[in-house]
Amino acid sequence: MSRQLRPFPNVDIYPLLPMQQAMLSHALLEDNQSLYIESVVLTIRGALDVERWKAALNSVADETPALRTVFVWEGVNRPVQVVEPSVFIPTEVVDCDGYTPEDLRGRVARYVEHQSRIGFDLRYSPLFRQALFRVNRNRTLVIWTHHHIILDGWSLCLLVNAVLQRFSASEATESVVSNTPRFGDY
Repeated sequence: MSRQLRPFPNVDIYPLLPMQQAMLSHALLEDNQSLYIESVVLTIRGALDVERWKAALNSVADETPALRTVFVWEGVNRPVQVVEPSVFIPTEVVDCDGYTPEDLRGRVARYVEHQSRIGFDLRYSPLFRQALFRVNRNRTLVIWTHHHIILDGWSLCLLVNAVLQRFSASEATESVVSNTPRFGDY
């Protein structure tokens, strides 16, 4: 089924950058879900307020076009990226309390491998998801999985900083990334 591209007031449509075009072509030709799937594991020390963390990530996603981007290649002359008005980042919470360090490493490795295997359908958002592995009440592993077509290493660092700032902010609604240049300006 092809998606009809109609002008919506809050939807931006952009051509693909050359690297995105290459990634899309490889993903479609190879039909390999694990191609360009990346996971990063962050360690949060101290008690983590899970609901506040999820709210911080989703608030940053509302201000970060890359996290709201999907790709359309069927029924159009050239592939494009469409920035949807909003997105909800799913979060899986896994209780790992009592795991030995070896068991925890194995569980995380299996999770990351599974995420790579299931991949993403580039036509549907989000192309990013997270899992929180609660090791104990003072340590949580945050696993972010995304398709490289939306984030590179540099932008991932910016995302980590934005979420940490939002999470640390005294008010969850305080804007910390609104001065980020728009992709369309690029």
